[in-house]
Amino acid sequence: MDSVTESPQVIYLPPSDTLIEQYAHAVCKELGETANPAYDTFEVRLGFAEFLKVVTKIYAAQQNRNSSSAA
Repeated sequence: MDSVTESPQVIYLPPSDTLIEQYAHAVCKELGETANPAYDTFEVRLGFAEFLKVVTKIYAAQQNRNSSSAA
């Protein structure tokens, strides 16, 4: 069979900021209840959410570069 089927390009996107903030809030709340109440503060939740936003954007960009170079 001579025809080559191109697979569609995959584009990776990070989760929405709202989803990340909800996740960070849930994680910090659980850690505050089970490990140390200092984890469940506004500053820690905000910092953790911002960290996750940066990491997920970097990871999505890296996946997109890897995906495009493999094609």
